Amino acid sequence: MKVVLLAEIKGVGKKMDIKDVPDGYARNFLIPKKLAILATAENQKSAEKIKLEKEREKQALTSDLKKTARELAEKKIRFFLKADERGKLFGSVNKDAILKALRQNKFVTKEHAEIKIDHPLKELGEYEIEIELQKGTKSKLKISIERSLE
Repeated sequence: MKVVLLAEIKGVGKKMDIKDVPDGYARNFLIPKKLAILATAENQKSAEKIKLEKEREKQALTSDLKKTARELAEKKIRFFLKADERGKLFGSVNKDAILKALRQNKFVTKEHAEIKIDHPLKELGEYEIEIELQKGTKSKLKISIERSLE
């Protein structure tokens, strides 16, 4: 029996896939649990249309992420912190501070960006860090930590 899957089912297929499954499996499990519907011509068209829309959305997201990654590579974020005479900070710049600065500068919104630093930055200077946006898109970001004038 041909069905359109309404959810991802391990060993069977992904959401909106059209699959041929045993009749009993479809009638007694998939359809009653609303995991699948019969693959009528109308349902198949609808499933294909939804898959096409999801693919377009995915491509648009990937395009936006690549654009953001290019913009990030060209920018520098500056932090102003108090420091002693040798350049040691009275505090540090950590992942949360960097993410907050990215959000304030409208580089990322509510989505999560993975910031790749081993430890908080505790000295004045310029750093280049790696940021991984969604879907494996990576970028470099320049950070400048400067002495506060206060």
